[in-house]
Amino acid sequence: MPEDGVSPGPRRQGGSKRTVAMLILALMLALFAGGVVWRIASPPAEDRVIDELPVYPGAHEADFPTTAASGWTKYGSGFGDAVVIGLVLPRGASRDGVLRYYGTHMPRSFRREGASCWARGDTRVLLVTGLPQTPTLDIAVATEGAECPGESG
Repeated sequence: MPEDGVSPGPRRQGGSKRTVAMLILALMLALFAGGVVWRIASPPAEDRVIDELPVYPGAHEADFPTTAASGWTKYGSGFGDAVVIGLVLPRGASRDGVLRYYGTHMPRSFRREGASCWARGDTRVLLVTGLPQTPTLDIAVATEGAECPGESG
């Protein structure tokens, strides 16, 4: 017992637990914010390529690509892991018109390999149209050495 005769009572541990929880929460928040900043400052190669690509006039982004994920492997090695965006094309669009548009509007750094595939270094861009049944266009971007198929879409 202390000299003044008053017992200090039980010691509270809640403050240190709360401090640890707050530190963990702050660390998680900092890591999340750092990840978001990193993703914005250094987007993946596929995202940078997609940002370069032209969009067919009147087309708008679809909720999902129309080509099944399992179907991409038939288009050539490496496309099974491609990033795919889907576009809904305007009425009256034809496969030949879509390929002609992309043939004249693709960035100059790409070279055409086949009817609907373009290459730049290890990057490949493959167009797969859903025409004439459905007015859609799926664009696959592979950056790890995919091979363009001979004829697709």
